[in-house]
Amino acid sequence: MYCYSCMNQIGNDGYCPYCRAQNQPEKIAHHLRPGTILNGKYLVGKALGEGGFGITYIGRDLTLDIKVAIKEYYPSGYVNRNNTVNNIITPSAEKQREVFQKGKERFLQEARSLAKFSDEKGVVFVRDYFESCGSAYIVMEFLDGVTLQGYLRQNGTIAPETVFRMMLPIISSLERMHAAGIIHRDISPDNIMFMNDGSLKLMDFGSARFYTNDEKEMSVLVKQGYAPEEQYRRNGSQGPWTDVYGLCATIYKCITGVVPEDSLNRAHYDNLKRPSELGVGISPQLETTLMYGLAVYQDDRCRNMTELKKLVSDALEHRQNAFVPPQPAYQHQQMNQNVPYQMQAAYDRNRMQGNDQQLTYGDGYYNKQGNQTNFGYQQMGNTAKKKNASVSAVLIVIVIALAALVGFLIYMLFNQKDDPKPVDSSQDSAETVAQTDELTDVDEVEESGDGEDNDKTAVKVPDVIGMSLDAAKRKLESVELDYDVHYQESSKDKDEVIDQSPKGGESKEIGTKIALIVSEGPTEAPAAKTEVRDPKEVEAEGTSYDYREGTTLYCRFEGNVSSMSLFSRATAYSEMIDEIYCNDSVSYLKTVYDFYYVSFNGQKGYVRKKYFKTSSGASLQKWDGGFAPGQSLFSYADGLLHLRKSASFTADSLAEIPAHGHMKLIKIRAASVTYDGKEYIFDEVEYNGQKGYVPDDCIKDDFAAVLEKKVPIL
Repeated sequence: MYCYSCMNQIGNDGYCPYCRAQNQPEKIAHHLRPGTILNGKYLVGKALGEGGFGITYIGRDLTLDIKVAIKEYYPSGYVNRNNTVNNIITPSAEKQREVFQKGKERFLQEARSLAKFSDEKGVVFVRDYFESCGSAYIVMEFLDGVTLQGYLRQNGTIAPETVFRMMLPIISSLERMHAAGIIHRDISPDNIMFMNDGSLKLMDFGSARFYTNDEKEMSVLVKQGYAPEEQYRRNGSQGPWTDVYGLCATIYKCITGVVPEDSLNRAHYDNLKRPSELGVGISPQLETTLMYGLAVYQDDRCRNMTELKKLVSDALEHRQNAFVPPQPAYQHQQMNQNVPYQMQAAYDRNRMQGNDQQLTYGDGYYNKQGNQTNFGYQQMGNTAKKKNASVSAVLIVIVIALAALVGFLIYMLFNQKDDPKPVDSSQDSAETVAQTDELTDVDEVEESGDGEDNDKTAVKVPDVIGMSLDAAKRKLESVELDYDVHYQESSKDKDEVIDQSPKGGESKEIGTKIALIVSEGPTEAPAAKTEVRDPKEVEAEGTSYDYREGTTLYCRFEGNVSSMSLFSRATAYSEMIDEIYCNDSVSYLKTVYDFYYVSFNGQKGYVRKKYFKTSSGASLQKWDGGFAPGQSLFSYADGLLHLRKSASFTADSLAEIPAHGHMKLIKIRAASVTYDGKEYIFDEVEYNGQKGYVPDDCIKDDFAAVLEKKVPIL
């Protein structure tokens, strides 16, 4: 007998000494019954996870006697199963049968393609595929580890170079699969497994692509923060560049701890901060490569994994190149909002070459020979216009330089003294030194000796305390200094430099060894971190612009109330500012989740957007009287809130919802349970594409109120 939860062999009493579970089949009607044997040799256990298009179960290959993972094609909303009768899947309606059949064929076709890549280290290994129970199945290796999302939650961020090196096998595997016409479209930390040996493996390959390509009946599923803007559009051109965005967004999350702003919001105004702006110690070359992969529009983005792999390898091996990302089609992607993008590109290139000098327009988009920098992609825009812009920029620089020269000569002419004193060039003012330090990022080589022997040189020792060991080594090597490494137990992060001798700022001869005291890391593992989101981020996530500011909207409703309320906050339970009657008009300002922020009678407030239309003759909307399906809700819990498979505090968790996490209501007061003598109400909700249950008193519809008070989680 095998445990349905962990698939280890147990006794006949049903108790598992490995996972401490009672071997009781779960009563989830649309799942395969635990204990089912598929294709004559695969024993099915409990479900490991469920998405919009499939259910994954733990299983056991009874022939090879090994654990496996079994993925079943189950497009939610299109098929039904009642396992109290049998395990057969049937389409929900006759008109959906053809869509289901096409999806199943693609599922198997993709399985055949994936099985060809069993030698790839970066993706899960497909062992078998077949049809059964009216559906299709893929049998994969069972991955022993935790999801990357879970690892980040427990351990915090990962050093940039470490993440990029760990991702290289995945990049190589995707490169080969893209060549075969397979794209993933759902790369994120919860689809990557952090194995016990420290390697990473990509899971659920291609699941989103199987069913949405050319299928207009199916909705396009996206994961906010990790999906590029083309995935939100049915006619959006998708390809390897789509996976590049998802992978780079995942890397961004790993090194900053922050999910990138949703690409649709970035298309309106791109305010995504570079990792260095968030305090992350990352090399300029790696950072520029990462931001190139995160360009909002596909034409501005790294085109494929081959290009990304070369850029990452160059950066990790510290090979200098003249890589400059292409000019974007929009004008918001600037590290400094006052600097045109052409100058920003040149700034990136010069930073990678260790030179932070001030730049002119002429230094920007073209190299010194006047040729457009090309790194395996075609630049966007009109070439003639770019050349004219470059010529104009050069002329401007020449005019400014000539004006400065004339001004200097006039100044010298009128400020000469009868008895001028010689200028001592060795006595630089503090202001001059400060300006010099701003213009250079490389420690200057200093002449040593008395001036008679200039062959001997010395360098200023850089201060590397607080850097990672790898970064400190690179810094010392850049000024031709050697180093000795000594490890010491410390509360600092592993491999962080905690002391050095000689100290930074001292002058030493080239080749001098610098003693580096490096942290071995804390003796105990760091405590798990609870992800808490800033409510401003939550508001920004839900803020959009459905109309132009100032658009006139008309109140259109009918029901057992005479007027709509103008609320003080984006919730129907906030203070009422004014009453709005049917056919009254308001002036649109912006959209915040389920509400419009409007101006009415000289006052500003929120109205429920479903009752306001651009036409005074639009059809009237029925008054629903309160919470309605699809309404936005937010976690009000103190810590991580579990999305449960069923309305119970002990049911398996489908996902962990962070504080302020955003979900959609499916059914209010879906069930009630008694726990420790007290009755609790559960609501059915959808979070990140998964449907489950949460306690009613742990969620609110007001994103601004979630910080006012927190409720404990049972």
